Amino acid sequence: MSGAAASRTRSILLGVLLSAAAGCSAAATSPPQCAGVLIPALRVTIVDSVSGAFAGAGSTLIARLGAETDTIMQSSAAPDSESIVIGSEIGDYALTIQKLGYAPWTRSSLVVPAAVDGCHPSTVDLEAKLSQSR
Repeated sequence: MSGAAASRTRSILLGVLLSAAAGCSAAATSPPQCAGVLIPALRVTIVDSVSGAFAGAGSTLIARLGAETDTIMQSSAAPDSESIVIGSEIGDYALTIQKLGYAPWTRSSLVVPAAVDGCHPSTVDLEAKLSQSR
């Protein structure tokens, strides 16, 4: 192999190795592969609508995205102030929060956009103000 051909072969191999290491395909026209990182779609802080006190402990969150449903049951021993994350996809969510002593809290059309990388969701932060049931 001539010096020029050997150099070209090394350049191609180096490009393939660097692409593989970066998680991309070797083809210049294909998009980068999404890293196996879990980014939450929704981050929810639950508060009492009257007092403003944190009220997340003991709540159940149900997030629907199309036919898929995610459910999180927050322990009653968890700190009330702890934000709860749910969902991991880009899309249009419907969210319901249930907690003993409070009326159900529901929101639809919670649009979770793509992050700059185009692969992961850009986390939407919400404050859910629960009203005590009568």
